[in-house]
Amino acid sequence: MTRLAISLLILFFPGVLLSQVGKELRTQLKYHLQQIPGGDRAEFNFERAYTYFLQEQDDSTIIYSGRYLSKKDRNSQLAEFVHYFRGRSFYNKGLYKDAGGDFANISKNFPLYNLVHASQAEVLFKQGEYDTALTIYLNVLEGGDFEKNAISESSINHNAGICYMLKQDYENAEKYLLRSLDQQLKTKDTARIIGGYIDVANLYYEQYLDDKAIPNFVKAYELAYQTDDFVLRRTAALNMAVVEENRGNLEKSLAFRKEYDQWKDSTNNQEKVWEIAQIEKRHLAETKQREIGLLQKKTRLAEQEKELKAKERNTILIGAGVLLLVLVLIIYFYYQKIRSSAIIAEQRESLDKLNAFKNRLFSIVSHDLRSSVHGLRRSTEQLRDEVPSENAQLKSLVNQQGAIANATYGMLDNLLNWALLQSDEIYFHAEKISLKRLVPQVVINYQPLLDQKNISLSTDVPADGKIYADNDSVKIVLRNVLDNAIKFTPENGSLDISAKVEGNQIALRIKDSGPGMTSEQLAMVIDQSSQVSKESGEERSGTGLGVRLCASFMSKNNGSFHIESEEGAGTTVILRFEKA
Repeated sequence: MTRLAISLLILFFPGVLLSQVGKELRTQLKYHLQQIPGGDRAEFNFERAYTYFLQEQDDSTIIYSGRYLSKKDRNSQLAEFVHYFRGRSFYNKGLYKDAGGDFANISKNFPLYNLVHASQAEVLFKQGEYDTALTIYLNVLEGGDFEKNAISESSINHNAGICYMLKQDYENAEKYLLRSLDQQLKTKDTARIIGGYIDVANLYYEQYLDDKAIPNFVKAYELAYQTDDFVLRRTAALNMAVVEENRGNLEKSLAFRKEYDQWKDSTNNQEKVWEIAQIEKRHLAETKQREIGLLQKKTRLAEQEKELKAKERNTILIGAGVLLLVLVLIIYFYYQKIRSSAIIAEQRESLDKLNAFKNRLFSIVSHDLRSSVHGLRRSTEQLRDEVPSENAQLKSLVNQQGAIANATYGMLDNLLNWALLQSDEIYFHAEKISLKRLVPQVVINYQPLLDQKNISLSTDVPADGKIYADNDSVKIVLRNVLDNAIKFTPENGSLDISAKVEGNQIALRIKDSGPGMTSEQLAMVIDQSSQVSKESGEERSGTGLGVRLCASFMSKNNGSFHIESEEGAGTTVILRFEKA
């Protein structure tokens, strides 16, 4: 055997990352999966895929992973875990292209992304793309967090060294292989230590540095005899046979060759014995399971017969008791209904009085406070114009005060309109209104806020966009929608207002480029009893009065109020009016 032939033994541990589901990976998977709602994790196909993955049953893992990924309502976070399960299973079956496809479908937000990144390198290595694989290995080493990502640092160093060796960059190959061997010695994993010695020995052997290579081959050979692994002993013996042959020691080479053949036969015999034992074990388990099943079936039949007799005996007693109870309940509820009706009538009258007083109180308080807050707004605007631009801190405080005053004024205005609406004191006068003229009248009041946040505004309202509605209430709705849109749109964002005829209605759309909302947040906003909304991931207290007011006014105008939003894609409010 030539030096080139012995180099084929370099990949002593093929697939060091994907060969088995280790304890560290099980721990990390369990931890990260517990952060996802249990109801989603209980889905049958996901549960099966996860269980078979831990049991390293690749075919079953692939089947149930595919079923879960084909579901339209799957959890996106769990889908990435399933892609990882299936990718590893494809790798174990030698389907490297399919494995790479699954790994590529996992985003960088995946909690074990460094492990996925390293797995992609394994696939590329198997496909002969050593340069790309090496780049990924080096990135993983630079990223760190090996324990949190269930990655063996020594394995990554080992694979990087092998890539360098195949590229014949022996200096870097030596650096990473020795670093890997040093880390393996600390773990005291005999099998990996043997592999490390063999890899280092082959590196020197390819460079004809026999004085460095042979001691490592000898160390691997001596360590192999401290294990019960016939494969390790066989590999170490074969290496020594090749070394002695190349040194011209044919007698020693022949002795090592005989030893290699002996361990080879022992390995084959061991595999056969193990296979027979597994077959017998499965047969005994199946037989025992059948016996247990028959015994359980007989027990269930006896219990069912006993329960049936008890039910027949109890049915008569229960029937008589139920009839008596029904009669008593009928009498009781009859008298209770008469009493409750009198109490409800009295409470309704009292509640109507309290509700009328409450609406009147809201109306008076909000009307009086609104005048004061309006004065505060005006004085704040004048103060902001007078503050020198170089005094940034004072300018910021004045802007904050102005924002608070504007928000308070809007809330009081909404409260006043809501109180008037509840007490039927708002007069609705439907008339023909041109949106082309109405929209700019409302927008112009918000131009300072748009300029302050450098928000670009575009309007596309056709001239024939005429609606039949109450002018004042429509302006209130537009003010509330624009106020929220500007509030949630970041600096240098955009705001689009457009109108379109849809049958007998005209739809006015106000779209912002804000952070948008998740489906849960959107449901909370649409729900008229919602008391909390979310802005940029931070909780913000709110009354939800603006949304309820807009919905009520649109209903009064025979229209509809609708919100569409997607996280990271902004929010669109759609107002549908009756076409004039």
